[in-house]
Amino acid sequence: MSKILNEGDNAAEKRLSARFPVYENLSPEDTKKVYDQLKENYDAHQTSRITDKGRWDYSFRIKNIKGMIRFIKENESAILEAARKDIGRTSGEWTLERAAILGDLNHIRKWLRWWMAPEKRSTPLWMQPGSSFIVRESYGVCLVMSAFNYNITLSMLPAAGALAAGNACIMKPSELAPNQALLMAQVLPRYVDPACFRVVLGEAEHARTLVDTIPWDFVFFTGSTRVGAIVGESCAKRNIPCSLELGGKSPTIVDKSCDLPVACRRIVQSKFVNCGATCVAPDYLIIIGDENRKREVFKAIDAEIIKQLGNDASQCSQYARIVNESHFKRLEGLMKGGQVARGGKTDASKLFIEPTLLDHVDLDAPLMVEEIFGPLLPAVLCEDVDSAVQFIRERPKPLALYIFSSNSTNVRTVLARTSAGSCCVNEAVFQYLNYNLPFGGVGPAGHGAYHGKASFLEFSHEKSCMWRWTAFDIKYRYLPYIGNSKIQKLFGCLMAI
Repeated sequence: MSKILNEGDNAAEKRLSARFPVYENLSPEDTKKVYDQLKENYDAHQTSRITDKGRWDYSFRIKNIKGMIRFIKENESAILEAARKDIGRTSGEWTLERAAILGDLNHIRKWLRWWMAPEKRSTPLWMQPGSSFIVRESYGVCLVMSAFNYNITLSMLPAAGALAAGNACIMKPSELAPNQALLMAQVLPRYVDPACFRVVLGEAEHARTLVDTIPWDFVFFTGSTRVGAIVGESCAKRNIPCSLELGGKSPTIVDKSCDLPVACRRIVQSKFVNCGATCVAPDYLIIIGDENRKREVFKAIDAEIIKQLGNDASQCSQYARIVNESHFKRLEGLMKGGQVARGGKTDASKLFIEPTLLDHVDLDAPLMVEEIFGPLLPAVLCEDVDSAVQFIRERPKPLALYIFSSNSTNVRTVLARTSAGSCCVNEAVFQYLNYNLPFGGVGPAGHGAYHGKASFLEFSHEKSCMWRWTAFDIKYRYLPYIGNSKIQKLFGCLMAI
């Protein structure tokens, strides 16, 4: 990443770097200094200001959310170019990513004032006169760490939730997408108040140091299950609340009643967008039926791949590439877990792997155990929906689950008898784009949720409050208790209401 930092030699970029220093691979001591600055600002109520009426200041928070919106709108070409250099992002893919980011940020901008207001709760009759309510208060200084596949989105949306809730935030983008990380480090501070927000850059070991040495008030991590377990363990040792947005193998059921052309069209798009590097992409197919049905599904998927990406995907300008050589070799190894039914071509020099269907898979091979996170789509055959449900239940809970079906009984059976972070019927991935739905995992796929209001709630502590009047102070509640059985029964009845 140091090489990239030294490549910016035009005057505008130099002025920008001078005004907003890039924090890269800081020592633990220097990282602690950045943290201490934000902690001092937070403790001085600069990040969670209170109005004269004793309410949280809406104007400071919304200014930062609006700044994030402006960052996306005013730097679209630079963001797309950075993503193209990192992972071969295409303009069509950026259009979807942009819609997801702006949709979420605009939703926060629209509703934040109401989310910040105390939420009234009822007060039992025997506690009257008085009132009960919930105040959503910020945690303090939060750490947000993101994954490379959608580095902008996975960094900004959690950070927006942290800032909307009144926290100070340090963002650590993925080092595997260095151009996007550098762009955020240099440009985003122009739009978000540095009193409450910083971006730090560094390699994987630096991220480990961040988690292990700083007394964070909240940690939000997006990434692999392996690294998530390390982050979760570190936070648990120091009683730091955390949210883990991890991955998993998302099964996709295709039953006999589905609209096959539409199903295959949507599966192909959701699986091979971003070259398969999407945490909620279909990981493997479960085809309900016999060998003839499987051949029918394969034929339809093959035709749709050709229709969307052409006969030679390596020549398609809308098809991304693998992020680096390490992931390329990992995917080549996974491919050995099944027989190639279509595709299978690779080019290490261009980090290219063709959209590939795999048949006759070894259920114990890494292909069917690890999250694929690439353009490989294995398929298994199940006799009916019950056996498909059993197949899913025998494996770790997935981040997402999809079913393509026109049979409502089959849909309800799958939804009722399986557990997953999220589900979609006759669609895939789109639940992630819906900012009205919380997004998060369950079990090995993580815990916590964000998007829209869920982001605000995830970074807020819901403080229960009760405000009692001093009038009607009944003496029977105090020691020594009166041994009058009628009064005791009356109190018992009131407390049960």
